[in-house]
Amino acid sequence: WQLIVGWSFIFTWSVYGFEAAACYIGECREPLKDAKISLTLSGLFGFFIYVGIPVMMLSVLGNTGIKALHTTGDAQVVFGAYVEAIVGSRTVLTLLLGMVLVANL
Repeated sequence: WQLIVGWSFIFTWSVYGFEAAACYIGECREPLKDAKISLTLSGLFGFFIYVGIPVMMLSVLGNTGIKALHTTGDAQVVFGAYVEAIVGSRTVLTLLLGMVLVANL
């Protein structure tokens, strides 16, 4: 149940983004044209966040890297390995990017 409630919370925030794009579209100069652009970009951003990032993580870390999150229970270990695989072992940059990814959970 924790998993379902946690993902429901995340999906709720993505709905707020769509709602904001739809509510404030009337204040644009050309609402009909801008509505298509803003809602399409909002949908593409949501697709990237919920599909693109997990696919990239799985392709970089592999199945064993993802299982390490359940084994250790520490997201910093998994995201640290993910960032190290992408940018190399630069400790400050790896730590900063890993912290940003963990904060966005």
